[in-house]
Amino acid sequence: MQIKPVGSQHSFNDIADTDGVQISLVKHFTDIQVDQATEKVWFGAGVTYAQLAKVLEENDLALKNMPSFPHINVVGSVVTGSHGGGARKQAIANYVTALEIVNSQGVARLIKKGVDHDFEEHLHVFGALGVITKMEMSVVPSYNILKCIYENMSWQPWIDDPRKIDQLDNLGDFVSLFTDF
Repeated sequence: MQIKPVGSQHSFNDIADTDGVQISLVKHFTDIQVDQATEKVWFGAGVTYAQLAKVLEENDLALKNMPSFPHINVVGSVVTGSHGGGARKQAIANYVTALEIVNSQGVARLIKKGVDHDFEEHLHVFGALGVITKMEMSVVPSYNILKCIYENMSWQPWIDDPRKIDQLDNLGDFVSLFTDF
């Protein structure tokens, strides 16, 4: 029987489709454990950024970087490498310090950054080496962020001078541009 884990279902393709059984990570893997002494947080593979941010804030901590979508699950954003980068911020995966992964034989393995030589190989593999069930990340003292959304902006300045996109990207820690082309 084929088993396919799914996260918060924030996907633009059919990667989570299966004729087998889907296991919802967001329903079954939602534990969060904060270690203020080491400034690390362990959490289940179904935890969303909103859930994680709330628990961290209660402990006067925060992630070093936050994507603009609070409803997506953290592990999903790491394995796809799709969130958290910016002109002045590293991608979310850079803050991962450990993974608990279960391989296709059902064997669990703890993999630590700086200890296990194959740590980085497990970060962006879409589950090909196993299912990540827990993740550990480094955290920092709490801070405030501001999110601004500008709608119906003209694309003409960037069409006229593409270098202006770099200037725009440097205005904030994380800048997203969306279109309805």
